[in-house]
Amino acid sequence: ARQNALSEMDGLKQAVAKLQGESSIGSVEMEQLKLRELGNQMKACTENNSAKEKELAQVTELLRREKDELKQVENKIKSQSNENGKVKNQLGSIAADREKCQKDKEVAERQLMELGSLPEAFDKYKDRSEKNLNDSLVKVTEKLGKFKNVNKKAMDQFNQ
Repeated sequence: ARQNALSEMDGLKQAVAKLQGESSIGSVEMEQLKLRELGNQMKACTENNSAKEKELAQVTELLRREKDELKQVENKIKSQSNENGKVKNQLGSIAADREKCQKDKEVAERQLMELGSLPEAFDKYKDRSEKNLNDSLVKVTEKLGKFKNVNKKAMDQFNQ
């Protein structure tokens, strides 16, 4: 638009110069009026062009910021996806461990049922450590060793 206005303005200037040389003052004034009008249009086009360039710069900056924000969101989504994958793997591992523990528990319960009911003295000894129980067993075995040569029937009669 600006280029067209400039070329038209040059054409009018030439026409004004030509008319000034050959005709009346009225037609020269008319051409000068057209020339001023075209100058005003050119000025308006230039101002409009400047405003559009500023608007384009603002939109370009907004687009750049939006792209940056989009990259941040994409990175966050990727990070969350990786984190979700890790959690999924952990949950799978936990589920497998839970299933193994459940099977071990069932096996232990079956073995316990095969053994039968617990002895009456179980509650008395259940809170003791394995080492403590082994020490007690050694002491009782030593005491029983003293009665090794004694007749069992006589021992039973003596204890009754």
